[in-house]
Amino acid sequence: MKSQIHENKKNRLLHLSKNLLMLLVAVLGTSAMVQAFPIKAKATSTKEVTMKKHHKHNKAKKEQKAATAAKPAMNATPAPSSPKTK
Repeated sequence: MKSQIHENKKNRLLHLSKNLLMLLVAVLGTSAMVQAFPIKAKATSTKEVTMKKHHKHNKAKKEQKAATAAKPAMNATPAPSSPKTK
């Protein structure tokens, strides 16, 4: 004849292991189902965005070019030519 104390411990351990096993099955099953579920992608989910290019110093560059072009025009005197010898 077995002791009642030992039987109670055995039953609790068996009950606890069954609950733990059921919990493990539920978690693993749910995660497997989530991984296997196909995600439907919408065709219109991506949108192509066009952006303007911002030319930062375009005006300053034009002014600088105009200033460098104006300097030779101001000094329009011809350079002295060297005397040609025959």
